[in-house]
Amino acid sequence: WQAWAVLEKEQGEVERARELLQRGLGRVSARRGRALLLSTLGSLLASERRYAEAESYFQQALSLDEANPLTRYHFAVQVLLPLGRREEACAHLQRALALGPRKARDQRRIEQALRKHCSSQSSSHP
Repeated sequence: WQAWAVLEKEQGEVERARELLQRGLGRVSARRGRALLLSTLGSLLASERRYAEAESYFQQALSLDEANPLTRYHFAVQVLLPLGRREEACAHLQRALALGPRKARDQRRIEQALRKHCSSQSSSHP
């Protein structure tokens, strides 16, 4: 469901992508699978600047799979930072890094986000 929805979004079919994710949520019962669909839906809504709805989906995803570093990364970068909630975003980014993303590419993304958005925050505290 998730891959199909991402493909639809990339082709400009945002409404179709959202429908696919909702349909997937109606059929997927595994916690991690549902969390992935919820996180993807959050990303989709964030890309439309529908931050309140996106936050709700990210929070639901984290309640099902709180140890997913990519959900934390996307939540921080796509919702919290645009809303000016830097401290909260940095906490999620730090937790994402501590969880140890599987792919080196994902780890680099998280590290870059931490350097860009959080490094001055940590250096401003003695």
